[in-house]
Amino acid sequence: GDGEASVRIEYRDRLCISDGSVELSPARINHLTGTVQLSGPQFQGFTIPVRWAILSHEICHRTRDTRDATRADLCGLS
Repeated sequence: GDGEASVRIEYRDRLCISDGSVELSPARINHLTGTVQLSGPQFQGFTIPVRWAILSHEICHRTRDTRDATRADLCGLS
């Protein structure tokens, strides 16, 4: 419906950065596509509320067009 948005989530064994090293973060979002990438092994260790907070944080990076982690945290908690 109107105002609804979909989010694509990629579940991966690990997140790697461009030089091939492993990303320490359990999740990240592609600012161009809006795709959230999750590190499965890291994500599995979290409770459902923590998983929700992480996903909300990542989505807020895109919806609020910010790379600032604190702003994304506050948005995700609201």
